[in-house]
Formats: sequence, structure tokens, C-alpha cells
Amino acid sequence: MGGASDPNAAVISEVAELTTTFYVGVASFTVLVWDHLVTLSDEIEYVWKRKKSALIYLFFLNRYMTPLGFCVNLFAYFSSYFTPETCQHFVRYEGTMTLMGINVTALMMLLRIYAIYEGRKLVVALVAAVFLCELGVNAWLLSHGIAVRHSHNIHACTMIFDSTKVPGGVASASAWLPLLYDTVILILTLLKTYKHIRNASAGRIMRVVAKEGLVYYGVIFTITFILTFMILLAPDGLKNITAQTEYLLTVAMMSRITLHLKKQTHGGHDSDGLFVSTSEHAPGRVRFTRAPEVSITVQRLTHDDRGGVVDMPKTATPVAFGKGPARRDEWHELGPVHLDINASHGSAESGIDVDKATTM
Repeated sequence: MGGASDPNAAVISEVAELTTTFYVGVASFTVLVWDHLVTLSDEIEYVWKRKKSALIYLFFLNRYMTPLGFCVNLFAYFSSYFTPETCQHFVRYEGTMTLMGINVTALMMLLRIYAIYEGRKLVVALVAAVFLCELGVNAWLLSHGIAVRHSHNIHACTMIFDSTKVPGGVASASAWLPLLYDTVILILTLLKTYKHIRNASAGRIMRVVAKEGLVYYGVIFTITFILTFMILLAPDGLKNITAQTEYLLTVAMMSRITLHLKKQTHGGHDSDGLFVSTSEHAPGRVRFTRAPEVSITVQRLTHDDRGGVVDMPKTATPVAFGKGPARRDEWHELGPVHLDINASHGSAESGIDVDKATTM
């Protein structure tokens, strides 16, 4: 009797793992769809009606490919359509969609670093090297993806890495390598924005860039940290359970950051101390400069008792004209204050191309 109960226990365990995977997938997908709905009006206003760029097309690719593609994943969790043979092909699709979603976001981050560092070759080369390493390793891991083996009467299709070819420590690179890339992006972003914020010279956009980067990193770090240990320690049916959460929340947060930065720069000026200027030849180019120098000129006027303006006396003592009854006393007042604002704003300290740098 004890031997007969073991298969039933295995089936119950598999069903519980599949149910958990399904619930986590639905919850993550719900967050993504909800975020799309609440930000749709901003998307229409600040993206659809504006000039398109390479980054915006990447934004569209992630924002709409992801929910459509993930619907198939939800169908595969409990569908009887997938046999072991068809599932082996499907898991490559599942892994490819995750790889594309995460790395399209990574490419958008690379474009932002390129923008805020104004094409500095060494910085861009460093980020590009980490990006290519992460992409290459994950593509190689994907080539060793297999379907989770289930009992005969369990119909489901999810992916894990083949443990006979990819040890757990190597497989966990699918989680911590993207986190390493995000860490490099965060450090470079903070290095560029911290000095401005510390010196109280940063405007609204610079603060948004820093804040959004920290929030994004905090969320993704938490999920990726959990995913790394689950790949190492969890049973096969749960190893990649948070991979779908990482994928969907990465896309949702990147979309929100892109829209938030677009919205913040739409006004044409920054009310927090820095001017946002745009170029007629490059309307998407936003640069941050210190406030223009302002000189205040106080003009002192001298009036007689009839209201006429006379030459300002060279001494501080009252000046009288005439004698006796014909004597006229002068009175002095401060004239209007003139604000002379220099036409030149000086050289820009830093620049962000909104069409490229709406990342994080």
C-alpha cells in the first residue's frame, strides 16, 4: 500500500507545482495588463502623437509583444494539446520570448547610457560588452532548454535547463547575469546624476532618472535574487517560476519609466532650477543647463517737486534751487528695478536625449 501511494503523492505534488506556477503567472500578467491600461492615456499623448525613434519602436515591441506572447504561455500550463514532443518545441518559444523581453529592455538601457554620457566610447563599450556577454550566455542556455517531465496523466508545458548538460550553478547565470547588467547601469546612472543632486543643481528630470533607476533596480534585484536560489534549490516544476515574474515586471517597469520621462520633459522647462532647452534641428534633444545669470540694476532717479527728472546729485545732502519763496526742494526715490537676463545660458553641463534616454 505504501508503494501504491507514492505515485499519487508525486501526481499531487506536480499538480500543486503547476497550480502555483499558473497563479504566479496570472498575477504577474495582471500587473502588466493593469499597468498598460492606466498608462495608455500617457502613451497616446506622449508617444503616439510624437516623433518616433529607434527607442520608441523598441518600446512598442516590448509593450505589445510581451502580453500577446505570454497568453500562449498561460494556455500551455494546463492544455492537453501539448504532448511531450510538441512541448519540447514549445519551450524554445517560451524561452525565446523571455530572452527577447529582457534583452530589448537591456538594449533600451544601453541607449540611455549612450545618451546621458553623450556617446563616451569607453563607457558605452563597457556596457555593450556586459550586454553581449549576458545575451550570449542566455542564448546558449536557451539551446539547452527542455520541457519539465511530468507524470503520464499530467498535461502541462514549462521549461527548465537540462541538468545533465548545464549544472545548477551555470543555469543560475540566466538570473544573475541580467542583474549584473542592471547593476552596471544603475552605478553609471547614479554617477552621472548624484553630483547634480548633491549640489542641489539637478532639476526634475535628473531626479526622475535617479529615482526611477533605484526603484527599478530594487524590484528586479528582489525577484532575481529569489530566482537564482530557486534555480539552484527548487524542484524542477518550480525552478523557473519567478522567471516569468522577472520578465513581465521588467517590461512593465521599463514602459512606465519611458512614459514618465516623456511626460516630465513635455513642458519645455524645469521648475526645479534647471532650464530644459530643445533644439529646432533636434526637437527630441533635451539638455540641462544652469539657470542663466541675472544682473539687477537699481536706477536712482532725482525728481523736483513738479515731477521732472533732474540730474542725480553727487552728494547725499539735499539740494535746493532758488531762494526765498521760489525755493524748490528736490526729493529722491529709487527708480524701477531692471532685470537684465543674459541671452546666453552658458555651456550645458549634461544632456539627455529623451528619444534615447527614457529608460529606467
